[in-house]
Amino acid sequence: MTRWLTRPWGLAVWAMMPILLAYTLHWTLSGPDRLPTGFLQYDQMYYMANARALVNHGVHLLYGLPFSSSDATPAIYFQPHILLLGWVSLMTHADLGLIYDGFGVVMGIIMFRVAIALYRTYGGSLTGLPGAMTCMSFLWGGGVIVLLGLGIQSIKGMADGLDPFILDPFGGFWFLNLGRNAYFACECWYHALFFGAIVALLRRQRLLCFLLTAALSASHPFYGIELILVLGAFALCERLWVGGDLCPIWLIAGFTVLMALHLGYYLVFLNHASAEQAALVRQWTEVGGWSTFGSVPWRVIVAAYGPVMVLAAGQLERTKGWLREPGQSASRLAVIWFAVAFALINHDLIIAPHQPLHFTRGYVWTPLALIALPRIQALFDRLARLRFAASRIALTTCALALILVDNGVWFVRQYSRMARHQDHDAVLVEPVEVAVLARLARDDMKGRLLISDDAMLSYLAVTYDGTRAWRSHYANTPWSDERLAEIQLFVATGDEPPEWHTRPVVIVADARGGWAEGGAAERAGFRRIDQFGGSLMMVRD
Repeated sequence: MTRWLTRPWGLAVWAMMPILLAYTLHWTLSGPDRLPTGFLQYDQMYYMANARALVNHGVHLLYGLPFSSSDATPAIYFQPHILLLGWVSLMTHADLGLIYDGFGVVMGIIMFRVAIALYRTYGGSLTGLPGAMTCMSFLWGGGVIVLLGLGIQSIKGMADGLDPFILDPFGGFWFLNLGRNAYFACECWYHALFFGAIVALLRRQRLLCFLLTAALSASHPFYGIELILVLGAFALCERLWVGGDLCPIWLIAGFTVLMALHLGYYLVFLNHASAEQAALVRQWTEVGGWSTFGSVPWRVIVAAYGPVMVLAAGQLERTKGWLREPGQSASRLAVIWFAVAFALINHDLIIAPHQPLHFTRGYVWTPLALIALPRIQALFDRLARLRFAASRIALTTCALALILVDNGVWFVRQYSRMARHQDHDAVLVEPVEVAVLARLARDDMKGRLLISDDAMLSYLAVTYDGTRAWRSHYANTPWSDERLAEIQLFVATGDEPPEWHTRPVVIVADARGGWAEGGAAERAGFRRIDQFGGSLMMVRD
């Protein structure tokens, strides 16, 4: 068993165990009144909504915005992992949550396997338990967010109790170190491509490196540009500063062309090809909106990256010739990787912020950990040579617990919430919502525009049945705030947007107030056809 665990694929499966347990608890402990969907967090359902949009009328390479209210929304989006998810959905007709979780399990193991390849490329050992513990420290290590956060609150004497993640953005859901990213299925895909490109370049598999970079560029705007900048900057530095043949001219030219295509597609083409996409960008970047979403405070940077930054700096100080020697390319790449990622998460200091936290997700922590590997390995080797077994076990356990404390406490909290049916981050549905979705899926509902005062219900309908809704996902519905105001205005006064008169409409809303019989909906010509708990379903042809 120990021998199997020290092999790369065995370690990858073992590293995935915290995520597998989370999936298991989600599916088995959600409670009779809150049914599991497989989506561990609200935004994760968004990816399967895109996948369904891609295959609603057969498999296509491009898809239109699923959160658009119009069937005429232009098909201008392409993402390889969405194509894969859509194809699996079309071929299997399986539950969307199961498809997404299955994708997460497979890609999670692959992500950890590629991360282990990256670890070994930087000289990490898998020999014996010290090697395995060093590898697990790389995969699941963190900072001192929990310890520092608890310390600050203890000094201040918090009356409402202690929150271990008071310093961790969004309750720890921004995944500042490496391993926790596997909690989101698509993050596994992005990280596997990112790490794979780094490994491929250092192994002189330059074409593979370029193809993986292009795949990440097509998959995600933020991570794509981050990888292009890292590899492009490294390639230029190697060529101009060190020389050698690691980064040939054609590869530098390829990264340059890829950057131009990336910026042209995401910043120019999409905004000009779709008024809805342009509205989304304005919505994300307006003052007070997503433009400042995720600025990273300095105390968070210190807590998340401080310990590994100190170790990395100490190791670089002892590594002679890392700046110029041809044999130290891996060290230079890690330094440039860190510098680019660190600059991106702090770009709000120089220009208008564009969701700085999107550039974290472990991409700052990982290169620091790679540089610091010799120090971590030396620690576990030294502990393994201690004379007395009791002290060897005790000190090794303490060292590993200190390294893993951030992620360990975070997962204990998540498991506890699942066990107590208090996992409010996951998408859980009530039986009445299942009944509403089943009714909306019937043939007489096809082609109807859904109007609802329940944005989550609309989000579920868009995802599971490809329904067009006036407003669903709060951030990815074009003109989201305006749409909400229009729904509220209709309830209050009966005034409705002209678009509601151009097609059949179905309303699913609270049976009280303006939605009730005799209210604005009935006066506008809607007739009641069903009721589900406290919600009415009304239609107008």
